[in-house]
Amino acid sequence: MSNKKRFIDFDAYWAETVKTDDAPQIKVFGEIYTLPPSPPALTVVRVMRQSADAEAALTGEDVIAAADSIFGRETLDKWLYQGLTIKQLFDLVNQTLNMYISGFNEGEDEGEDAEGNAGAA
Repeated sequence: MSNKKRFIDFDAYWAETVKTDDAPQIKVFGEIYTLPPSPPALTVVRVMRQSADAEAALTGEDVIAAADSIFGRETLDKWLYQGLTIKQLFDLVNQTLNMYISGFNEGEDEGEDAEGNAGAA
């Protein structure tokens, strides 16, 4: 029987595997914003749990919390003062989370562009 301890250093693994040059971008009010390479898991889990419950709807608090965690409160406040509507806020959160989730599900290849076309450079 082996006495070796089982150990995985996820901090080191994540530091080596995160591709910051591959971070998604969005354009809002004429300005391009670079998002984190991966959204906070808490945000995605909350939204997915809500959507799994057919009778539960996302509340305004849920959307604001998701927007704050994805875009940052300062950025969100900037957009609000620029006239962001509630529909636009829901669009931003929904479509950005879908972008992240579809990227994880597709296992994006490095040679693909945003639409999934191979050979993009």
